[in-house]
Amino acid sequence: MSQAASLVINDGAATPVAVTYTPFFDATKGIWSFLDKRLGSSALQPGFSVSFSQATASRPTDKSTIKVFYPKKQTVNGVDVVLAVGRVDKTFTVPGEFDSSDRANIAALSANLEDATIIRAIVKDRDPLY
Repeated sequence: MSQAASLVINDGAATPVAVTYTPFFDATKGIWSFLDKRLGSSALQPGFSVSFSQATASRPTDKSTIKVFYPKKQTVNGVDVVLAVGRVDKTFTVPGEFDSSDRANIAALSANLEDATIIRAIVKDRDPLY
């Protein structure tokens, strides 16, 4: 089991900036969230949450979920407010029959897919495949 710790992740700027995401455990939901605390208001803080649910007798798969949230702020009468929120929901559903090699391969495929230029362009440049 990994211990939660701050994570440093580069942003998407032309010259990437390393951003520290601070962990926070929400006991009511049983999930960890990691927040960019550079903005004071929690509503304006980009971040992500991670959760893990182990297989059960009625569901023979492990589920790992990553949810990213990125608020867009707007200043109204001198006050920063949330204009809109971009979201990413990613769920790994892994059968109990998968060994560590299978789990490593599905994680690598998912991570590397998001680095592929044509896939990244779909979101970043609003450029669909044809």
